[in-house]
Amino acid sequence: MKLVFGLAAVLTAGWLSAGEFRIDLISLKSNIDLEIQKTSEKFKVIDSPWYKEKRRQSIEIRGETSDQWKAFSFTFVPKKSGEVILRVSAPYVKPGETPKVCAYDDFKIEGADLKNRGFEEKVPAHGWIPGWGTKDGLMTGDAAEGNFYMRAAYRKAVTQTLNCREGVPVTISFQAKNAVW
Repeated sequence: MKLVFGLAAVLTAGWLSAGEFRIDLISLKSNIDLEIQKTSEKFKVIDSPWYKEKRRQSIEIRGETSDQWKAFSFTFVPKKSGEVILRVSAPYVKPGETPKVCAYDDFKIEGADLKNRGFEEKVPAHGWIPGWGTKDGLMTGDAAEGNFYMRAAYRKAVTQTLNCREGVPVTISFQAKNAVW
């Protein structure tokens, strides 16, 4: 009987620790259709049908996270040259609900440039985290790589603009895990 309760506790703990990362690719202003070419595992890939003919210009990518750092990657191809916003967050929750939070670190990119990939650049006196358009979320210790990592929620997303070239695949690799705010 103790074995059954022990197994139930382990399974429940694993179930409770499952979370999700969320990364959006947004190119509505530059009018670039995007195509997800491949992913490191089975992710939820959602285009935005409410944008009708621009539905392929706002793509949401989600994958399951746990309490340990895990590597993920995906590749997209822009249909023309221009700017694509990389929005790093966590899944949406209704206002008033406890926000879902995800930690990110060790970004790598092929096919475009990304600033401050590991969040290791010194934060200037004004407090803005270099490259990421925010003052919130920078954490120290327990990083996947280096000393710092970033945590994000849907309403506390971090963003960076990528300059992409028509037909050139862009591969984004990163590590993610569950976090709290």
